Amino acid sequence: MQSRQRVLVTEVIPIPRPTVQGLLEVFRDAFRGPFKVERLRYSRGDAGVVVERLMPVEEGDPSSEFLTAYQMVKQHADLEIQEPADSPLESIAKAIQSLTSRRLKFTMFVAESRHAVRAWTGRDLRIEDIWQIPVVEDPEAHDRGIFVCGSSSGTMVQDIEAAVFCRME
Repeated sequence: MQSRQRVLVTEVIPIPRPTVQGLLEVFRDAFRGPFKVERLRYSRGDAGVVVERLMPVEEGDPSSEFLTAYQMVKQHADLEIQEPADSPLESIAKAIQSLTSRRLKFTMFVAESRHAVRAWTGRDLRIEDIWQIPVVEDPEAHDRGIFVCGSSSGTMVQDIEAAVFCRME
C-alpha cells in the first residue's frame, strides 16, 4: 500500500467568544477535523488558536486558509540566499550563524524531502537529530536546497521570520 505524502500546514482558528467554553469549543473543533493535529498554541488574550496539522499533499488548495512552511518562507519571511560552502554542515552552520546574528532562534529546516537532505549531507547523517530541530517536508520546496528558518517569537510555521537558503550541490 502506497503511503500518501503529507505536508505540515498552519491555520488560525478564531475564538468566537472570549470565555473558557469558547476556547474549549475551538479545541474540540480543531481535533474533530479530518487531518491530524501536530501542535496547537494559544496564549491568553489571543483572538485565535494556531493549529498545525499534517495534511495529504493532494488535499492542499493554494486558495485555502492553510499556510505551508514553504509558503511562509517565500511569502512572509526575510529570505537570504547563501553562497555554497565547502561542506553541507558548514553551509548549515553558516546559515544558523546568520540567523543568530540577527537575534533569531533557529527553529526548523524546510526542504522538499528528508531523503534529499540526507543524500546531500551523507546517508547516515540526520541533521534533525544533530540540532534537535525538525525537518519540515514540503513538496513545494523543490528548489534543490534547504531553508534554515528562524524566529524571535516561537517555533511554529506561522512564526518564521527569516530563512537562509542553502543550495544542495
